[in-house]
Amino acid sequence: MTSTHAALTHDTPVGTTPVGRAEPAQRVGGVRPWSSAARTAVALGLALGLHGLAFLATSGLPCGFSHGPRLRAELDPAAVVIPLETLPEPAAPEPEPDAPAAAPRIATARAAAPSPSPAPQPTPAPSAPTEPADFTSLAGAFQGATSYAMASSRAVVGAVSGALGRGHAGSGVAGGTGAGSGPAGATGTGGAAVNAQPAQAPRAVNSDWTCPWPGAAIAADLYQQNVTVRVQVGVDGAVERATARDPGFGFGPAAAACARRERFHPARDGAGQPVRATALVRVHFER
Repeated sequence: MTSTHAALTHDTPVGTTPVGRAEPAQRVGGVRPWSSAARTAVALGLALGLHGLAFLATSGLPCGFSHGPRLRAELDPAAVVIPLETLPEPAAPEPEPDAPAAAPRIATARAAAPSPSPAPQPTPAPSAPTEPADFTSLAGAFQGATSYAMASSRAVVGAVSGALGRGHAGSGVAGGTGAGSGPAGATGTGGAAVNAQPAQAPRAVNSDWTCPWPGAAIAADLYQQNVTVRVQVGVDGAVERATARDPGFGFGPAAAACARRERFHPARDGAGQPVRATALVRVHFER
């Protein structure tokens, strides 16, 4: 392919006068052209002015305009941290001052009239320990004894208390002891004669006792036996102690064991008061 080059030429417009370089010495429009010194001074002044403007812009001094838009950092309202106020702890109450100790009162001593000392009381003579009344040596202790029977290997026993005699009046002096006379005998204490009233021996509440038959008596083919038991009865009617005269074949321990389980009417003195007493009880075994 063949390239074609075209050249453009400018023709001088019709009716115009060609302009050429003016000579330095020529005046243009009646004005004398600048000299080289004047041109140098103008260039130097422009350079200094530009440098001054640049210095003012970089130094930050107000000059009526800014170099560019300035950005100011603003806090986000949502990100503002509000410090919490901590209330001071209430102060502990001050301890109340101790009340001043009251001054001890000084009592005026007054001479008190001596009170009369009481007359000394007479010392009572030590009384001997109360012994249980003994009904074991009374005459006719087993009068009116009765027996109870049952058809089995266990014995029903009858407890019989002794009959009592009547004592006569005793005599004595103050602080002494007088002995009475009579079938049963009586004693009196004090300064005057004491009339002995009939006393009551302990009596079994239940006259029918059911006691186990001794095994040795069964082997010996025994069907009845009498045992005398000595019992000590308290004021409440309970048997405090029981011993028996063993006739053999285990009847003695069996009768004493039965007596300990039974209740008695307590013995009574002449005034009707319950007293501890010891008495003999005859137990009749029968099968």
